[in-house]
Amino acid sequence: MSEALEEIQEVWAKLELELHPSKTGNVLGGVRDRLNNMLMRYSEDFGGVVLSYSNEKLTSTKGAILESLPYVHVQATAVLLLFSPTVGQTLEGVVNQVCGDHLGLLVMGVFNASIAVTDTEDSFEFDESEQSWSGKVDYRHKISVGTNVKFRLKGMQEASITMGTIGTLIGALGHAGTGNVQHIEKDSERKKRLKKEKASKKDSKKDKSSKKESKKESKKESKKERGEKRARDQADMPNGTPDTEVVKKKRKKAEKGK
Repeated sequence: MSEALEEIQEVWAKLELELHPSKTGNVLGGVRDRLNNMLMRYSEDFGGVVLSYSNEKLTSTKGAILESLPYVHVQATAVLLLFSPTVGQTLEGVVNQVCGDHLGLLVMGVFNASIAVTDTEDSFEFDESEQSWSGKVDYRHKISVGTNVKFRLKGMQEASITMGTIGTLIGALGHAGTGNVQHIEKDSERKKRLKKEKASKKDSKKDKSSKKESKKESKKESKKERGEKRARDQADMPNGTPDTEVVKKKRKKAEKGK
């Protein structure tokens, strides 16, 4: 999987299994048969649907036989992969039914989910002509059969322990990061682009302000240098002698020296 899914849990399980006497010739094979029977069924002991198992091992070479039943009781361990969603998690499913009052979805291609129109924060409305749900704020946000949808898990119908099945997942939309997956991704990219453009404009404005300030400081320095030069010239001339006369005298003195 490209990214970790919160609803998928890996657990190390300690198992106590009853094996038919015919399995005593291949006890580990008998354990695997029992584990295979657990696949895609809800386990009350582990609180989820067993998707797969691995690293199955026997923890004892001996098995107990009760007086009333001929089955051999063995102990084993295995790593179980469970589908174990909790309320509040964000799940993803594919829409397989669109109605005016609810959406039907399949999560992981197996588990049924349903989203009522009343659980959308009033953000969608049914478009009968297109047989889809359209966003009330953003009409481009559409959900139809085949759409990948992210939704928040609101609850679950009670699982049937006797049948070994998990109940229908009850979902909700209208929260951040929920809805048409493709639309969410495009909207996220658009927001990132706008944020980048805003930051770029801010940097450009800051750069212009910096250049303006630098130019202003340069003018101040130039003015200061001119003032200092004039002060030095005035310090060299006789008191009361105009600048122009001093310059003329210096020029004549320089010409005589040639």
